[in-house]
Amino acid sequence: MTYLLLALPDRVLSGIPITSRVLGLRLLLSLTSVLLIYFGMLLLARQLEVPTVYTTATIFCVYCSQMLYGAIAHVCNDSLAFPAMIFFIWSAVRAVQMPSTKTFAILAATLSAGLLIKASFLFEVPVALAIAGRTLWSRATMQGGTGPATSPGHDRTTGINKILSDLTARKGAGRAGDVGASGPRPRPTVESCVVGLFDP
Repeated sequence: MTYLLLALPDRVLSGIPITSRVLGLRLLLSLTSVLLIYFGMLLLARQLEVPTVYTTATIFCVYCSQMLYGAIAHVCNDSLAFPAMIFFIWSAVRAVQMPSTKTFAILAATLSAGLLIKASFLFEVPVALAIAGRTLWSRATMQGGTGPATSPGHDRTTGINKILSDLTARKGAGRAGDVGASGPRPRPTVESCVVGLFDP
């Protein structure tokens, strides 16, 4: 796919010497990859709700790596492999967080682009299949239930609210009984607490 994208620029630069042509193509690929990495990391950070300060620091550290430019400043498939991986991770996270036809279409598009760029992106196929299978299994489980499906977090919240309601009711009943039987209890003092510690 990288060579297909470079076909038109190479045709435009065909009239110049080969050395200058290769340098021009390398510069074009490097700038394209740097821009794609920047926008891809912004999308991924926004999807994961990473604070801006951490996003900026991460992008700065990535751009300070010499190995990055050693990988992308070449007329080869590796130039677009790094940004393609970032966009695939972003689309995978989005498909997990917001499963829908649109998000899975984006996941399929980024996976296809990665496979066209480099064959080593085959390891992404099991990841995409696992995400799709997880979503299908969740939908089948929800549709096969006898009642409305609720999430574990919702069940825990309901249980906690019930316990708090019971404790509040018991506390109110205890206070009402104490007041009705012998009037309001006096507040303990520091002296009474200290004496109580040594009182047999």
